[in-house]
Amino acid sequence: MSSMHVLVLDDELALREILGSIVAKAGYSVDLAASVREAAVKLARGDVDVVLCDIKLPDGNGIDLVREALATGIDTAFIMVTAYGSMETAVEALRAGASDYMVKPVRNEEVLHRLARIAAVRGLREENQALRKAVKVGSEGLYRWESAPMLELERMVSRITATDSTVLITGESGTGKGVIARAIHEQSRRRDRPFVVVNCGAIPEQLIESEFFGHTKGAFTGADRARKGLFLQADQGTLFLDEIGELPLHMQAKLLHVIEDKIVRPVGSEQARHVDARIVAATNRDPQELVAQGKFREDLYFRLSMFKIHATP
Repeated sequence: MSSMHVLVLDDELALREILGSIVAKAGYSVDLAASVREAAVKLARGDVDVVLCDIKLPDGNGIDLVREALATGIDTAFIMVTAYGSMETAVEALRAGASDYMVKPVRNEEVLHRLARIAAVRGLREENQALRKAVKVGSEGLYRWESAPMLELERMVSRITATDSTVLITGESGTGKGVIARAIHEQSRRRDRPFVVVNCGAIPEQLIESEFFGHTKGAFTGADRARKGLFLQADQGTLFLDEIGELPLHMQAKLLHVIEDKIVRPVGSEQARHVDARIVAATNRDPQELVAQGKFREDLYFRLSMFKIHATP
């Protein structure tokens, strides 16, 4: 994405200038504010992507600013920076809509890591929007499989299968999410390759890495032979991750790396393997609600939802 515009809001001149310098040296454009009123004026311009926001300010409270600013519909992320690091304050800030929270004194690398994470999420969002626009999937980017004839479903699927992009299918149980996933596979260039299905909520947590990535002989007790994981089984084909919302957070991070790098490493092996599997995921839960609850990684959500289909009863 284009360079983010970061607003540093703090009433301490020295800290304001230090944070501004850190942000500028990282290549982001930066603006400074010393009060809620000054910040509100700059936010009203509509070009601020991220605010590094102090909580205790001379003319107000940073958390109140978050609430009021987000209520206007602006697309701005707030990272709260405060010397008062109580859990109650953190929870209040996050409930108000803040994206993250740091306690003073902050380290340079901590600031840069938080900004990079937000930049990555925003970049994925822009990539999703551009891709949907390019293939003309509609202003909302959201398909609805209602009582339309199969021909109409095939038309929708054909738009998606023109690329190898990820697909996220949402909808209640019994609405045909698996049927849609198979239709995507069978109309794609991968139709003659494997279509591998896994229910992410049905794998014991202690075995999930082995199931996804495989393992070598002797990698753990009971591993009396090497086994290919689901990704390698689906190589050149499609991997359908059903009930993706049930995937544990630590596996979500590993899945994100595989999608981005196209590399897996079987448990017990030091050798990385290249893998080329199209990912189609499905869930009967609201993924955006899971993200808001901290149960699903936002960056993984954007990676999985290059295209979205909502299946209705």
